[in-house]
Amino acid sequence: MGIYADPRMQKLVPSGAGPADALRAFFSLAGPSDYLGLLAFLPRFPRYDHELQRLRLMVRNHLRIATTVQFGPRYLHSVGQVFKGGPLTGLFLVLTCDDSLNLAVPDKTYSFGTVKYAQAQGDLHVLRARGQRTLRIHLGREVKAALESLHPLFRHALDHTHPMNNQVNTNGLNREFSRLNPLRKVGGTQ
Repeated sequence: MGIYADPRMQKLVPSGAGPADALRAFFSLAGPSDYLGLLAFLPRFPRYDHELQRLRLMVRNHLRIATTVQFGPRYLHSVGQVFKGGPLTGLFLVLTCDDSLNLAVPDKTYSFGTVKYAQAQGDLHVLRARGQRTLRIHLGREVKAALESLHPLFRHALDHTHPMNNQVNTNGLNREFSRLNPLRKVGGTQ
């Protein structure tokens, strides 16, 4: 599993910090009128949805902000338009994985997994260009295990993020999220 952030987000993560610290920094950006979108470019299996809903509720209950779970790429044509065109009140965790079944697109040199990954990267790029706050978590091949391992990371991060006392020590980064920079891995690997 890897957590990826742009340089502005990295400013909030101490050197040598772990994944929970990256999540804590991300959650600390939430304000009272913000919302969190868990944007999952994962197979839409009930077991994955269950784990994502547990994470969503954990964030909602601790930060007291609205939350949503959406599966990509299907959300891109509906609520995804609101995320990109609406007010700059969203915090988006984009979750990607290595597809266990990665079929080739007929008569092409790439696979459907490559197309899905490109859609996730494109959405992330547009959200960031729009000024939304983002973080990407790549779950690897063992998606269920990785989702389960996010629970203690979220819990630790949220236990060290004070609800409605957010925006502390962000150095104005909420306004800076409109400039594009490449994503880099933060918080090590698990």
